[in-house]
Amino acid sequence: MSSVTPKLDSCGAEPIHIPGAIQQHGALFVLSARQLAVVQASDNLQDFLDAPLSIGVIPDRGTLPFIEALPAWYSGDDSSFRYVWTEKKLDVSAHRSGSVIIVELERTGPGASAEALMSELTGLAQYLNNTPSLGDALSRVAQLVSSISGYDRTLIYDFGPDWSGHVVAEAGSGALPSYIGLRFPAGDIPPQARKLYTVNRLRMIPDVDYRPVPVMPQVNSETGAVLDMSLSQLRSVSPVHLEYMRNMATAASMSVSIIVNGKLWG
Repeated sequence: MSSVTPKLDSCGAEPIHIPGAIQQHGALFVLSARQLAVVQASDNLQDFLDAPLSIGVIPDRGTLPFIEALPAWYSGDDSSFRYVWTEKKLDVSAHRSGSVIIVELERTGPGASAEALMSELTGLAQYLNNTPSLGDALSRVAQLVSSISGYDRTLIYDFGPDWSGHVVAEAGSGALPSYIGLRFPAGDIPPQARKLYTVNRLRMIPDVDYRPVPVMPQVNSETGAVLDMSLSQLRSVSPVHLEYMRNMATAASMSVSIIVNGKLWG
């Protein structure tokens, strides 16, 4: 196994919410909420926009067709902003981070139709209404996620009182070894990672061998700090976690947090 030495904060924990980079399957830029001026951008942004977007520039509607909708959203109650940029085949999302707006771009791709997805969810709801045991319910949910996502292995992972983990349900194609019933130490998912799983409940890593794309400048001029990417979908991943994935022969992953009574359950 190769050596991985992550950066640590003053408490000895890896500050995974401020990596200063994103995964390469998307692009990111940051706007000042006051002026809508660009204050940071990922190095690959031009590859997605087909035009430069310089630091300090206030984009117009011709450059970003959704720009005029951001102020009303920012002052409203919705936690996130969504826009389908049909012309460039991009999915656009935005969220607040203090006094700045973080905008993320990902290329649109084929997916299950709304009708097929609704049919799957309706079937699950009908099944759960028959009050199955918790084990049966978790197994059915794992099967549904496996069907929708197409991943080779879907696990439901239950945290114990000491934050150790237990694989309580599994579904998949059979291409990968079964992990059902296996237990993992609490240190496999450290406290700072569990905190992020609580606030950012969907996490995708499409390619374990991606090359991190820097977000520049590293220090945000609006906040005077490194960009907090706690809610970012594109946030670059800890090298420790990537090594963990490789050791498990995992080429890509998606994590969905299960929250019970406001607390991380699994």
